[in-house]
Amino acid sequence: MSDQLISILIANYNNERFIEDSIQSVINQSYANWEIIIYDDGSDNQNWINKITANYSGINLRCYSSKKNNGCGYAKKKLIELANGDFFIFLDPDDALHKDCLFLLYNDIIKDNQLSISYATHFICDEFLSEQKVSDYPSRISKGQSMFHVNTGNISAPALVRKKMYLLTPGLNENLKRAVDNDLYAKMEEVGFVHFVEIPLYFYRQHTTNISTGKNELDALKQRLVVINDLYKRRESNSNEYTSNITKGEKLELEFLFFQYCLYQTSIYTISFWIAFFKLLLIVFLQGKSILTFLKIIKIKVSVKK
Repeated sequence: MSDQLISILIANYNNERFIEDSIQSVINQSYANWEIIIYDDGSDNQNWINKITANYSGINLRCYSSKKNNGCGYAKKKLIELANGDFFIFLDPDDALHKDCLFLLYNDIIKDNQLSISYATHFICDEFLSEQKVSDYPSRISKGQSMFHVNTGNISAPALVRKKMYLLTPGLNENLKRAVDNDLYAKMEEVGFVHFVEIPLYFYRQHTTNISTGKNELDALKQRLVVINDLYKRRESNSNEYTSNITKGEKLELEFLFFQYCLYQTSIYTISFWIAFFKLLLIVFLQGKSILTFLKIIKIKVSVKK
């Protein structure tokens, strides 16, 4: 069987500074049958699109853009719709693929028609894409388990997705601004098994504009909670052979951690603080936690405030 087409999908919003590094990493792939699709989601300056189109006219690359910023969920869902490949993989515009990324993930996923995703770990790099360390976040998930269980493995970039299985899902939540990859992984877990390739095949670049701040982290956690609530409802009504639902206890534990973080990140004089306060108190009651647990959290908040 000839190698099938893989779509490399790049969603951009005001983050095109390193995009040529991303494109070059695709050109350097040992796997040859690919296309690059770039979608600019309403960046302040879109002049770079014409330059990219002209500079890379000799390769299989298409660029699309929107004048309006619709958010990450919308942009990534649009990219999947535009993809012609049998498989697709997301590549951030400031990151890069290892030269054997597509080759190794493709040859892994085609071994088993029940695999919906083949994923690997990645290098954490500095601004110049120099490797600092291998991330320990992506890890193996036991068959039939979920990355959303407490104390289990995790899916992360790079993740090669089988498109025909994606089409069996409800599709990405286009209203999400963050945690979009979590939404994708949750839905792909429900239509097929996932498999981990224990080799770093992606370069994640850390730089001043992409390092999480307290507010960004809070927004990401809030959106992840949306993903978790959605998957809990889906799996409660539609069980499947590929993964299992999180328990009510796990769901409450994840909510507990979120509202605990909210409490630490917000001022006592805001509505957000008091919403988190009463939500935590309710979860402590529902989980049968000791009230001392709650008082300890409040004590930490007060000491941080000081």
